[in-house]
Amino acid sequence: MNEIKLVLPDVKYKDSFLSAIPEFRALEHKRPQDEKCAALNENMSDEEFAEYVKSLHDRAKGLNLKPGRVPKITWWIIDDAGWAGARWFRPYLSREQAETISHLGVVVRPGNRGRGYQRQSMRLALAECAKSGLSEVCIVYGDDNVPSGKNVIAIFNEYGGAGGKVAVRRHAPGQAYWINTEKK
Repeated sequence: MNEIKLVLPDVKYKDSFLSAIPEFRALEHKRPQDEKCAALNENMSDEEFAEYVKSLHDRAKGLNLKPGRVPKITWWIIDDAGWAGARWFRPYLSREQAETISHLGVVVRPGNRGRGYQRQSMRLALAECAKSGLSEVCIVYGDDNVPSGKNVIAIFNEYGGAGGKVAVRRHAPGQAYWINTEKK
């Protein structure tokens, strides 16, 4: 795996971001986040892409939210080749909300899956969550998402927390793990 970092969305990653869209469209089995990526326009102009990036920054600030939505900080996963995925953090959730929609989420570029990006980006995201003052976060994954489940359990074993609880999710049944934001 290449070394990765988390950065706030930036227009300088436009080319690598847009080049990932066809990879998402080509997936035979798409998860909800894959569908969102596949629905984006890979031919966005500079102005359209700048507006998209601005919308991500606005959502982090709680601006222009659709009804029922909460602020969500998005970080892009960046490697030597550019955009490799995204991590997001919902810092203002009640315990019940967290066990349904998760504090942390991820989407990894299809060409980078199975190479450690999800787990390494989760470690980086947990450090950011700790900086924000949270001592634990809830991470929810669908029962049908075996790779995410393996990564969440590995991080849980590394960091500690309150283990698996059945989660009632919007899309499918799942598991919720409360994970400490600092290693045990």
